[in-house]
Parts: sequence; C-alpha cells; structure tokens
Amino acid sequence: MIFRKILPIVAILFIVALVVSNYFNKPNEQSMIVTEECKDVFIKINASLPLVRT
Repeated sequence: MIFRKILPIVAILFIVALVVSNYFNKPNEQSMIVTEECKDVFIKINASLPLVRT
C-alpha cells in the first residue's frame, strides 16, 4: 500500500529532476524537445493518479 503512495511521488520527482538537469546542461533546441516529452509524461502520470487506491 505504501508502495502505491510513494511510486507516483518518486516518478514525479524523477521527471522534475530530469527536466531541471536537462535544462541546465543543454539549453538548446534538443533539450526543449526532451522537456516537452517530459511534460507529456508528467501529464499522463497526473491523469493516472486518481486511479491509485489506498
């Protein structure tokens, strides 16, 4: 049960860390593409959060 609560939080933090590190390491067109892909994943995770039952 705890795993189901922690997993979405860990996934969101991982995506945020990936976006932030990518932004500071490669502020060019390629990093913007990855940032957009991460935003799409973030939106999908947020959409699935209500499906997680406690």
